Amino acid sequence: MKQESTLYCAWADSGIALHNSGRCLLCCHSQTYLQDNNQQDLYLDVNTLQDAWTSPTRQQIQADLDAGIQHPNCSACWAEENAGRSSRRLVANQQFKYLPQNAHRPQLVDLKPGNTCNLACRTCWPEVSSKWYRDYWELEAHKQEPDYKKYLASWGRIKSSYEPENTRLWTELESWLTDVKYYDIYGAEPMLLSNVFDILKQAVDKNLAHEQSLHINTNGTIWNQRYIDTLTQFKHVALDISVDGIGPHFDYIRYGETWSTVEKNLDRYQELVRKHPNISMCVCVTVCAYNIWYIQDIEQYFKQRGIGYFFNMVHHPQHINVRVLPDLVKAQVRTHLAGAGHQVASILDFMDMPLDNQPELWAKFWSTTKKLDLLRKQDLASTFPEFYKLIRQQHL
Repeated sequence: MKQESTLYCAWADSGIALHNSGRCLLCCHSQTYLQDNNQQDLYLDVNTLQDAWTSPTRQQIQADLDAGIQHPNCSACWAEENAGRSSRRLVANQQFKYLPQNAHRPQLVDLKPGNTCNLACRTCWPEVSSKWYRDYWELEAHKQEPDYKKYLASWGRIKSSYEPENTRLWTELESWLTDVKYYDIYGAEPMLLSNVFDILKQAVDKNLAHEQSLHINTNGTIWNQRYIDTLTQFKHVALDISVDGIGPHFDYIRYGETWSTVEKNLDRYQELVRKHPNISMCVCVTVCAYNIWYIQDIEQYFKQRGIGYFFNMVHHPQHINVRVLPDLVKAQVRTHLAGAGHQVASILDFMDMPLDNQPELWAKFWSTTKKLDLLRKQDLASTFPEFYKLIRQQHL
Protein backbone atom coordinates (compact mmCIF):
# COMPACT_ATOMS: atom_id res chain seq x y z
CA MET A 1 0.00 0.00 0.00
CA LYS A 2 0.98 3.61 -0.44
CA GLN A 3 1.57 5.34 2.87
CA GLU A 4 0.74 8.68 1.24
CA SER A 5 -2.81 7.47 0.49
CA THR A 6 -5.43 9.40 2.49
CA LEU A 7 -6.98 6.05 3.48
CA TYR A 8 -3.74 4.27 4.31
CA CYS A 9 -4.09 1.63 7.04
CA ALA A 10 -1.13 -0.08 8.69
CA TRP A 11 -3.19 -3.20 9.36
CA ALA A 12 -4.32 -3.46 5.74
CA ASP A 13 -0.72 -3.00 4.64
CA SER A 14 1.22 -5.11 7.13
CA GLY A 15 -1.24 -7.12 9.19
CA ILE A 16 -3.34 -10.25 9.24
CA ALA A 17 -5.90 -11.53 11.73
CA LEU A 18 -6.61 -15.14 12.62
CA HIS A 19 -10.32 -15.18 13.40
CA ASN A 20 -11.97 -17.39 16.01
CA SER A 21 -13.95 -19.19 13.30
CA GLY A 22 -10.83 -20.53 11.57
CA ARG A 23 -10.94 -17.89 8.85
CA CYS A 24 -8.75 -14.83 8.30
CA LEU A 25 -9.26 -11.06 8.12
CA LEU A 26 -7.09 -7.99 7.75
CA CYS A 27 -7.84 -6.94 11.32
CA CYS A 28 -10.35 -7.57 14.10
CA HIS A 29 -12.68 -4.80 12.84
CA SER A 30 -12.84 -6.12 9.28
CA GLN A 31 -16.21 -7.00 7.81
CA THR A 32 -14.89 -9.25 5.01
CA TYR A 33 -13.27 -12.67 5.41
CA LEU A 34 -10.34 -13.30 3.09
CA GLN A 35 -11.35 -15.46 0.12
CA ASP A 36 -9.70 -17.43 -2.68
CA ASN A 37 -10.05 -16.90 -6.42
CA ASN A 38 -13.42 -18.71 -6.35
CA GLN A 39 -14.72 -16.29 -3.69
CA GLN A 40 -14.71 -19.01 -1.05
CA ASP A 41 -13.69 -18.18 2.50
CA LEU A 42 -10.22 -19.41 3.38
CA TYR A 43 -10.27 -21.78 6.37
CA LEU A 44 -7.06 -22.65 8.17
CA ASP A 45 -7.86 -26.36 8.42
CA VAL A 46 -7.40 -26.63 4.64
CA ASN A 47 -5.71 -23.37 3.61
CA THR A 48 -2.40 -21.86 4.66
CA LEU A 49 -1.68 -18.50 6.20
CA GLN A 50 0.24 -17.66 3.05
CA ASP A 51 -2.97 -18.27 1.06
CA ALA A 52 -4.66 -15.65 3.22
CA TRP A 53 -1.74 -13.22 3.01
CA THR A 54 -1.74 -13.31 -0.81
CA SER A 55 -5.52 -13.58 -1.22
CA PRO A 56 -7.34 -11.55 -3.92
CA THR A 57 -9.58 -10.13 -1.18
CA ARG A 58 -6.64 -8.56 0.59
CA GLN A 59 -5.25 -7.22 -2.67
CA GLN A 60 -8.60 -5.64 -3.62
CA ILE A 61 -9.03 -3.94 -0.24
CA GLN A 62 -5.52 -2.53 -0.49
CA ALA A 63 -6.14 -1.31 -4.06
CA ASP A 64 -9.35 0.47 -3.03
CA LEU A 65 -7.71 2.19 -0.08
CA ASP A 66 -4.80 3.25 -2.29
CA ALA A 67 -7.33 4.77 -4.71
CA GLY A 68 -9.11 6.66 -1.92
CA ILE A 69 -12.15 4.35 -2.00
CA GLN A 70 -13.74 3.52 1.35
CA HIS A 71 -13.95 -0.25 1.03
CA PRO A 72 -16.96 -1.71 2.92
CA ASN A 73 -14.60 -4.11 4.70
CA CYS A 74 -13.54 -1.13 6.79
CA SER A 75 -17.03 0.24 7.53
CA ALA A 76 -16.51 0.09 11.31
CA CYS A 77 -13.62 2.55 11.00
CA TRP A 78 -15.51 4.81 8.59
CA ALA A 79 -18.45 4.98 11.03
CA GLU A 80 -16.24 5.87 13.99
CA GLU A 81 -14.27 8.45 12.01
CA ASN A 82 -17.52 10.04 10.81
CA ALA A 83 -18.53 10.38 14.46
CA GLY A 84 -15.25 12.08 15.30
CA ARG A 85 -13.85 9.07 17.11
CA SER A 86 -10.32 7.77 16.69
CA SER A 87 -10.83 4.56 14.71
CA ARG A 88 -8.66 1.45 14.78
CA ARG A 89 -7.15 2.61 11.47
CA LEU A 90 -6.14 6.01 12.81
CA VAL A 91 -4.76 4.57 16.04
CA ALA A 92 -2.73 1.97 14.13
CA ASN A 93 -1.31 4.52 11.70
CA GLN A 94 -0.02 6.57 14.61
CA GLN A 95 1.21 3.56 16.57
CA PHE A 96 3.05 1.97 13.63
CA LYS A 97 4.16 5.02 11.65
CA TYR A 98 7.79 3.87 11.81
CA LEU A 99 7.04 0.27 10.82
CA PRO A 100 9.58 -0.98 8.25
CA GLN A 101 8.12 -1.78 4.84
CA ASN A 102 8.00 -5.54 4.29
CA ALA A 103 5.63 -6.98 1.71
CA HIS A 104 6.65 -10.62 2.14
CA ARG A 105 5.28 -11.47 5.57
CA PRO A 106 2.99 -9.88 8.17
CA GLN A 107 4.53 -7.68 10.81
CA LEU A 108 1.26 -7.21 12.72
CA VAL A 109 -0.50 -10.42 13.76
CA ASP A 110 -3.92 -10.61 15.38
CA LEU A 111 -4.25 -13.94 17.20
CA LYS A 112 -7.65 -15.40 18.05
CA PRO A 113 -7.15 -19.15 17.61
CA GLY A 114 -10.46 -20.57 18.75
CA ASN A 115 -13.48 -19.73 20.86
CA THR A 116 -12.67 -21.22 24.26
CA CYS A 117 -14.08 -18.86 26.86
CA ASN A 118 -15.52 -18.97 30.37
CA LEU A 119 -18.02 -16.13 29.80
CA ALA A 120 -21.11 -15.70 27.64
CA CYS A 121 -21.19 -11.91 27.34
CA ARG A 122 -24.34 -10.28 26.00
CA THR A 123 -22.19 -8.67 23.30
CA CYS A 124 -20.94 -12.04 22.06
CA TRP A 125 -22.04 -15.28 20.31
CA PRO A 126 -20.84 -18.91 19.85
CA GLU A 127 -18.24 -18.25 17.16
CA VAL A 128 -16.29 -16.20 19.71
CA SER A 129 -17.34 -17.92 22.95
CA SER A 130 -17.90 -21.63 23.54
CA LYS A 131 -20.02 -20.69 26.57
CA TRP A 132 -22.64 -19.33 24.17
CA TYR A 133 -23.41 -22.68 22.50
CA ARG A 134 -26.50 -23.66 24.48
CA ASP A 135 -28.07 -20.21 24.83
CA TYR A 136 -27.67 -19.44 21.14
CA TRP A 137 -29.35 -22.72 20.25
CA GLU A 138 -32.21 -21.95 22.63
CA LEU A 139 -32.55 -18.40 21.26
CA GLU A 140 -32.31 -18.96 17.52
CA ALA A 141 -30.44 -21.95 16.14
CA HIS A 142 -33.00 -24.60 17.17
CA LYS A 143 -35.28 -23.24 14.45
CA GLN A 144 -32.80 -24.35 11.79
CA GLU A 145 -31.33 -27.37 13.60
CA PRO A 146 -33.58 -28.98 16.23
CA ASP A 147 -31.00 -31.66 17.05
CA TYR A 148 -28.63 -30.12 19.61
CA LYS A 149 -25.82 -32.60 18.93
CA LYS A 150 -25.88 -31.84 15.22
CA TYR A 151 -25.92 -28.14 16.03
CA LEU A 152 -22.82 -28.54 18.20
CA ALA A 153 -21.12 -30.46 15.40
CA SER A 154 -21.72 -27.50 13.08
CA TRP A 155 -19.11 -25.55 15.09
CA GLY A 156 -16.49 -28.27 14.59
CA ARG A 157 -14.44 -26.30 12.09
CA ILE A 158 -13.22 -24.02 14.84
CA LYS A 159 -11.61 -26.99 16.56
CA SER A 160 -10.20 -28.51 13.37
CA SER A 161 -8.62 -25.19 12.39
CA TYR A 162 -6.82 -24.60 15.67
CA GLU A 163 -6.25 -28.02 17.19
CA PRO A 164 -2.61 -28.93 17.97
CA GLU A 165 -2.76 -31.60 15.25
CA ASN A 166 -2.98 -28.85 12.62
CA THR A 167 0.81 -28.70 12.64
CA ARG A 168 0.99 -26.81 9.34
CA LEU A 169 -0.61 -23.75 10.93
CA TRP A 170 1.60 -23.70 14.02
CA THR A 171 4.75 -24.35 12.00
CA GLU A 172 3.84 -21.49 9.67
CA LEU A 173 3.22 -19.13 12.57
CA GLU A 174 6.57 -20.11 14.07
CA SER A 175 8.30 -19.40 10.76
CA TRP A 176 6.84 -15.87 10.81
CA LEU A 177 8.20 -15.05 14.26
CA THR A 178 11.31 -13.24 13.05
CA ASP A 179 9.20 -10.75 11.02
CA VAL A 180 6.51 -10.00 13.60
CA LYS A 181 6.81 -6.69 15.44
CA TYR A 182 3.44 -6.70 17.18
CA TYR A 183 0.82 -9.20 18.35
CA ASP A 184 -2.79 -8.24 18.97
CA ILE A 185 -4.48 -10.85 21.17
CA TYR A 186 -8.20 -10.81 21.95
CA GLY A 187 -10.79 -13.37 22.94
CA ALA A 188 -12.35 -15.73 23.16
CA GLU A 189 -10.39 -15.59 26.45
CA PRO A 190 -6.61 -15.49 25.87
CA MET A 191 -5.85 -16.86 29.33
CA LEU A 192 -7.56 -20.09 28.23
CA LEU A 193 -5.87 -20.31 24.81
CA SER A 194 -2.72 -22.32 25.40
CA ASN A 195 -1.77 -22.17 21.71
CA VAL A 196 -1.42 -18.39 21.94
CA PHE A 197 1.06 -18.66 24.79
CA ASP A 198 2.91 -21.50 23.05
CA ILE A 199 3.64 -19.05 20.21
CA LEU A 200 4.65 -16.29 22.64
CA LYS A 201 6.91 -18.70 24.55
CA GLN A 202 8.63 -19.61 21.28
CA ALA A 203 9.33 -15.91 20.73
CA VAL A 204 10.88 -15.78 24.21
CA ASP A 205 12.93 -18.93 23.63
CA LYS A 206 14.23 -17.61 20.28
CA ASN A 207 15.33 -14.36 21.96
CA LEU A 208 12.88 -12.33 19.88
CA ALA A 209 10.46 -11.16 22.56
CA HIS A 210 12.62 -8.27 23.71
CA GLU A 211 12.09 -6.70 20.27
CA GLN A 212 8.37 -7.45 20.02
CA SER A 213 5.38 -5.70 21.57
CA LEU A 214 1.92 -6.98 22.13
CA HIS A 215 -1.55 -5.99 23.16
CA ILE A 216 -3.69 -8.50 25.02
CA ASN A 217 -7.33 -8.11 25.95
CA THR A 218 -8.56 -10.35 28.77
CA ASN A 219 -11.88 -10.51 30.59
CA GLY A 220 -9.99 -10.25 33.87
CA THR A 221 -11.51 -13.32 35.49
CA ILE A 222 -8.48 -15.65 35.19
CA TRP A 223 -4.98 -15.34 36.60
CA ASN A 224 -2.45 -17.77 35.10
CA GLN A 225 0.97 -17.14 36.60
CA ARG A 226 2.87 -19.08 33.92
CA TYR A 227 1.29 -16.99 31.18
CA ILE A 228 1.91 -13.78 33.13
CA ASP A 229 5.60 -14.70 33.44
CA THR A 230 5.79 -15.11 29.65
CA LEU A 231 4.27 -11.66 29.10
CA THR A 232 6.88 -9.99 31.29
CA GLN A 233 9.59 -11.00 28.78
CA PHE A 234 8.31 -8.81 25.93
CA LYS A 235 9.50 -5.34 24.98
CA HIS A 236 6.15 -3.85 25.87
CA VAL A 237 2.78 -5.31 26.82
CA ALA A 238 -0.39 -3.23 26.66
CA LEU A 239 -2.79 -5.08 28.89
CA ASP A 240 -6.48 -4.28 28.45
CA ILE A 241 -9.06 -5.67 30.83
CA SER A 242 -12.62 -5.70 29.55
CA VAL A 243 -15.07 -4.32 32.09
CA ASP A 244 -18.47 -3.22 30.83
CA GLY A 245 -20.12 -2.52 34.15
CA ILE A 246 -19.58 -2.39 37.90
CA GLY A 247 -21.07 -4.86 40.39
CA PRO A 248 -24.34 -6.47 39.21
CA HIS A 249 -24.04 -4.67 35.86
CA PHE A 250 -20.87 -6.67 35.17
CA ASP A 251 -22.54 -9.91 36.23
CA TYR A 252 -25.44 -9.24 33.84
CA ILE A 253 -23.50 -8.17 30.74
CA ARG A 254 -20.50 -10.49 31.17
CA TYR A 255 -22.44 -13.55 32.26
CA GLY A 256 -20.53 -16.46 33.77
CA GLU A 257 -18.41 -14.85 36.51
CA THR A 258 -18.84 -12.39 39.33
CA TRP A 259 -17.61 -8.85 39.77
CA SER A 260 -15.77 -9.84 42.97
CA THR A 261 -13.43 -12.10 40.96
CA VAL A 262 -12.55 -9.29 38.56
CA GLU A 263 -12.06 -6.77 41.36
CA LYS A 264 -9.58 -9.12 43.06
CA ASN A 265 -7.66 -9.62 39.81
CA LEU A 266 -7.57 -5.88 39.14
CA ASP A 267 -5.54 -5.59 42.36
CA ARG A 268 -3.13 -8.25 41.07
CA TYR A 269 -2.77 -6.58 37.69
CA GLN A 270 -2.07 -3.21 39.29
CA GLU A 271 0.68 -4.83 41.34
CA LEU A 272 2.08 -6.49 38.19
CA VAL A 273 2.33 -3.11 36.47
CA ARG A 274 4.10 -1.61 39.47
CA LYS A 275 6.74 -4.35 39.33
CA HIS A 276 7.23 -4.43 35.55
CA PRO A 277 7.67 -1.08 33.76
CA ASN A 278 7.35 -2.80 30.37
CA ILE A 279 3.70 -3.60 31.13
CA SER A 280 0.93 -1.03 31.03
CA MET A 281 -2.67 -1.59 32.02
CA CYS A 282 -5.94 -0.07 30.92
CA VAL A 283 -9.61 -0.96 31.17
CA CYS A 284 -11.59 -1.37 27.97
CA VAL A 285 -15.25 -0.43 28.38
CA THR A 286 -17.35 -1.73 25.50
CA VAL A 287 -20.34 0.56 25.21
CA CYS A 288 -23.64 -1.04 24.25
CA ALA A 289 -27.34 -0.37 24.67
CA TYR A 290 -27.34 -1.90 28.16
CA ASN A 291 -24.64 0.22 29.76
CA ILE A 292 -24.59 3.59 27.98
CA TRP A 293 -26.71 5.23 30.69
CA TYR A 294 -24.11 4.24 33.29
CA ILE A 295 -20.79 5.08 31.66
CA GLN A 296 -20.17 8.02 34.00
CA ASP A 297 -20.47 5.62 36.95
CA ILE A 298 -17.88 3.36 35.31
CA GLU A 299 -15.60 6.34 34.70
CA GLN A 300 -15.86 7.43 38.31
CA TYR A 301 -14.99 3.98 39.64
CA PHE A 302 -11.77 3.70 37.63
CA LYS A 303 -10.77 7.30 38.29
CA GLN A 304 -11.00 6.56 42.01
CA ARG A 305 -8.83 3.46 41.58
CA GLY A 306 -6.26 5.29 39.46
CA ILE A 307 -6.77 2.93 36.51
CA GLY A 308 -6.85 4.29 32.98
CA TYR A 309 -9.79 3.43 30.76
CA PHE A 310 -11.10 3.92 27.26
CA PHE A 311 -14.34 3.25 25.43
CA ASN A 312 -14.90 0.74 22.67
CA MET A 313 -18.13 0.57 20.66
CA VAL A 314 -20.24 -2.50 19.94
CA HIS A 315 -20.88 -2.76 16.21
CA HIS A 316 -22.26 -6.30 16.25
CA PRO A 317 -24.64 -7.70 17.27
CA GLN A 318 -26.54 -4.74 15.91
CA HIS A 319 -29.53 -5.12 18.22
CA ILE A 320 -27.40 -3.98 21.18
CA ASN A 321 -25.38 -1.37 19.26
CA VAL A 322 -26.20 1.99 20.91
CA ARG A 323 -27.45 3.24 17.55
CA VAL A 324 -30.44 0.91 17.93
CA LEU A 325 -32.00 3.13 20.62
CA PRO A 326 -35.11 5.11 19.61
CA ASP A 327 -34.61 8.83 19.04
CA LEU A 328 -36.49 9.84 22.20
CA VAL A 329 -34.27 7.57 24.28
CA LYS A 330 -31.14 8.94 22.61
CA ALA A 331 -32.22 12.47 23.45
CA GLN A 332 -32.62 11.61 27.14
CA VAL A 333 -29.31 9.75 27.20
CA ARG A 334 -27.62 12.82 25.70
CA THR A 335 -29.16 15.07 28.36
CA HIS A 336 -28.18 12.64 31.13
CA LEU A 337 -24.55 12.54 29.95
CA ALA A 338 -24.21 16.24 29.09
CA GLY A 339 -20.84 17.72 30.02
CA ALA A 340 -19.22 14.32 30.57
CA GLY A 341 -16.13 15.06 28.47
CA HIS A 342 -14.73 14.46 24.99
CA GLN A 343 -14.71 10.64 25.12
CA VAL A 344 -18.38 10.55 26.04
CA ALA A 345 -19.25 13.27 23.52
CA SER A 346 -17.88 11.15 20.66
CA ILE A 347 -19.89 8.17 21.93
CA LEU A 348 -23.05 10.28 21.80
CA ASP A 349 -22.24 11.38 18.27
CA PHE A 350 -21.81 7.74 17.31
CA MET A 351 -25.10 6.88 19.04
CA ASP A 352 -26.95 9.50 17.01
CA MET A 353 -25.92 8.05 13.68
CA PRO A 354 -28.86 6.31 11.93
CA LEU A 355 -29.01 2.52 11.79
CA ASP A 356 -30.64 0.56 8.98
CA ASN A 357 -33.70 -1.47 10.05
CA GLN A 358 -33.72 0.22 13.46
CA PRO A 359 -37.38 -0.69 14.31
CA GLU A 360 -36.79 -4.38 13.60
CA LEU A 361 -33.51 -4.38 15.53
CA TRP A 362 -35.12 -2.57 18.48
CA ALA A 363 -37.79 -5.27 18.58
CA LYS A 364 -34.99 -7.87 18.57
CA PHE A 365 -33.32 -6.09 21.47
CA TRP A 366 -36.43 -6.69 23.53
CA SER A 367 -37.15 -10.24 22.42
CA THR A 368 -33.56 -11.41 22.86
CA THR A 369 -33.19 -9.68 26.22
CA LYS A 370 -36.36 -11.28 27.57
CA LYS A 371 -35.39 -14.76 26.37
CA LEU A 372 -31.88 -14.53 27.78
CA ASP A 373 -33.20 -13.21 31.09
CA LEU A 374 -35.37 -16.31 31.37
CA LEU A 375 -32.57 -18.69 30.39
CA ARG A 376 -30.04 -17.10 32.74
CA LYS A 377 -32.39 -16.19 35.58
CA GLN A 378 -31.48 -12.52 35.20
CA ASP A 379 -33.66 -9.44 35.04
CA LEU A 380 -33.06 -6.29 33.03
CA ALA A 381 -35.58 -4.22 35.00
CA SER A 382 -34.10 -4.83 38.45
CA THR A 383 -30.46 -4.74 37.31
CA PHE A 384 -30.72 -1.47 35.35
CA PRO A 385 -33.82 0.16 36.91
CA GLU A 386 -33.13 3.73 35.74
CA PHE A 387 -32.43 2.69 32.16
CA TYR A 388 -35.32 0.24 32.10
CA LYS A 389 -37.76 2.93 33.19
CA LEU A 390 -36.55 5.07 30.31
CA ILE A 391 -36.68 2.46 27.55
CA ARG A 392 -39.89 0.66 28.52
CA GLN A 393 -41.83 3.77 27.54
CA GLN A 394 -40.64 3.19 23.96
CA HIS A 395 -41.76 -0.42 23.97
CA LEU A 396 -45.28 -0.30 25.35
